[in-house]
Amino acid sequence: MARQPSVFVRSLTMEGGRRLQKISRTAKDPIKLRRAIVVLMSAQGQSVKDITSLMQVSDDYVRDVIHAFNEQGFEALHPKWNGGRPKTIDEQTRERICLIARTSPADWKITAFSTWSLAKLAELGLTPDGGHLTGGTAGPAGRMSVCRANASSTPRSIGSSPPAW
Repeated sequence: MARQPSVFVRSLTMEGGRRLQKISRTAKDPIKLRRAIVVLMSAQGQSVKDITSLMQVSDDYVRDVIHAFNEQGFEALHPKWNGGRPKTIDEQTRERICLIARTSPADWKITAFSTWSLAKLAELGLTPDGGHLTGGTAGPAGRMSVCRANASSTPRSIGSSPPAW
């Protein structure tokens, strides 16, 4: 079985080396810091195997970082965050859910409980027109956290009627 050739970063200028050292000392983002240290160690002649044992990362990760740095330069050190999962509830439906969640169940002539929970909102599927929610359901707690964050933006006085839509 043949030995894989060692992978190293391209040769760095003195300015590039200083910049890499500065990033490895001052980076606040742990991903950027880890990538900078991997590139710095590779520039100092450390093998992939040595870097993996010292940094406690996989050899694939080290090779990927080195190849990305060789192709993109310092831009490869920055993490590329994606937008995440697409929204399953449109903004209009989200606002309706939040408005309902800020009211009392008694305002809707529901006497079985005194406060809303995510499960109760999803189970009842309330909308202002009395129909079911469109564009999804109340879903996991993460989706309803927007209501809690925005709750102070539209305060209601105790005993006031439900919002008029």
